[in-house]
Amino acid sequence: MESVEREASNLRAFWNLGDGPIVNVARVMENNGAIVLRHPLDADTLDALSGWAQPEGLPYVLLNSDKNCSVRSRLDLAHELGHIVLHRSVTETSLKKSELFALIESQAFRFGAAFLLPEEPFLSDLYSISLDALKVLKRKWKVSIAMMIERLKHLNVIDADQHKRLRINYVGRKWTREEPFDDEILIEEPSVVSSAFRMMVGETFNP
Repeated sequence: MESVEREASNLRAFWNLGDGPIVNVARVMENNGAIVLRHPLDADTLDALSGWAQPEGLPYVLLNSDKNCSVRSRLDLAHELGHIVLHRSVTETSLKKSELFALIESQAFRFGAAFLLPEEPFLSDLYSISLDALKVLKRKWKVSIAMMIERLKHLNVIDADQHKRLRINYVGRKWTREEPFDDEILIEEPSVVSSAFRMMVGETFNP
């Protein structure tokens, strides 16, 4: 997982994103050559999927538009970006092996978390290990409180008992379905494909 963390940090540096919050993940990916779309996937358990468009060889991410929560869509995008960066050579046959599939998913989640929450700036913002402190940081970093809890565990800032207490309190506040500020942080809408489509339609009707 240390190498996964490095890959996320290296990509941030390569794309000149700095160490602060990423304002718009969808825009960053589009600006760097990825095709990003939002569309209903008619699957409650499927948040997003990714791959490589052929013959162009362009990476794409398809987000489930039925999931209308910005912070979770941002993590879905970063998660799929992890697959694109780390797992291009993984075969479909390999994915059928449950242990390898679980490892690949955990790597993609770790990449996405590290991409959205770089260790040093995130921890420097954290004034206490509490749900209220994470709630304050949510507005700045635009990630879910649940993800920040897992990030603290990954970074060994909290132990298993502290993680368990935070999760129990999180459930106790009834945040599993909707967290504070979920309705304030706007959904990131991809723009490149829709803009290209509007341009094509305009050319068709206005030769």
